[in-house]
Amino acid sequence: MNEERKHILIADCDEEVLIELEHLLEDEGFDTTTAWSTDETLSLVRQKTFDLLLIADHPPELSCELVIRESSGTERQLPVYVMEGSIKHPFQEPYLLNMGATGVVQKHRREDVRRAVHGFFSVVVPSSSKTAVAPSAKVG
Repeated sequence: MNEERKHILIADCDEEVLIELEHLLEDEGFDTTTAWSTDETLSLVRQKTFDLLLIADHPPELSCELVIRESSGTERQLPVYVMEGSIKHPFQEPYLLNMGATGVVQKHRREDVRRAVHGFFSVVVPSSSKTAVAPSAKVG
């Protein structure tokens, strides 16, 4: 069975990060698109369908909060992983998750990004089969 490749939007204003993550994820079998700014990211989110968005936390040209709000307000909510550049205040992750982010990952730890993306797609339930089936209990 030929499974459709997942399409990931990567948003960061750091060219090195964009290139490294683009190569890493494409080598892992994903299609990628990159964006440099809030406006470009929002434009892409409105025009195309993505399976996941990886967005930097607070670079100067990018507002992850605005993008999270905008993408969670759409008909098809886009899962968003916020990529932190460094260790932040302990309340940042709960704040971002409460705002609608799917998860938070350290962007300079490439293996963590790779693991988070694969982990996300391994637990996503296809929209056509949202009913969970409980394992049968042994009686007697």
